[in-house]
Amino acid sequence: MFLGFIAPTITVLRDKLKHFTHLTYCKPLAATMISSLEKRFKHVLDLNHADSRIYILSAISLSRFKLNWVPECYVQLCKDLFLKEMDNLHAKNAVGENKSSSSSSGDEDFFRDFMKKNDLISTQPIISSSIEALSYLELKSKDLCSLVNFPNVKKLFFQYNTSLSSSAPVERLFSIGQQIYIPRRNRLSDGNFEKLLFLKNKDL
Repeated sequence: MFLGFIAPTITVLRDKLKHFTHLTYCKPLAATMISSLEKRFKHVLDLNHADSRIYILSAISLSRFKLNWVPECYVQLCKDLFLKEMDNLHAKNAVGENKSSSSSSGDEDFFRDFMKKNDLISTQPIISSSIEALSYLELKSKDLCSLVNFPNVKKLFFQYNTSLSSSAPVERLFSIGQQIYIPRRNRLSDGNFEKLLFLKNKDL
């Protein structure tokens, strides 16, 4: 189970509840459930919301869903967000590669004219990132292994779908939680959680 399942699951659940128009006795229950979902998960269902970004990207980068779960009115918004994120990721990779290859040795100074020609080609990664993103979205396969053919989408998938959760849930992995693992401490930031757990472990 990945973070990318959240937005599609909640969106589809709400749509299914809305289609229960034939109900006689449970119609108010369905309406209440829809209202509760929209109130509790407003930041997930409203894809214009600033906090919905991670849910959108985690779902699109999951080959099982892509844009298939997105309501029609939000498709272009989500697609643009995905393409922009891919461009940013590709640009970061290009900067990293340039830094690693820019050791100022005498040989490189000698071939400086040729290096300038290579710099002119550096605008291509942004184009190729868009092609990769669009090719991924058009692919019919829902197999997670298909990400092997899309290296930048794969990086995006790992970034948004495999990050460790924080605070109370993580403490279940440890036997030293004690006073850290209590309801009133369930909103600790990543940094504070790590410090408290480290200090507690150090005391032991």
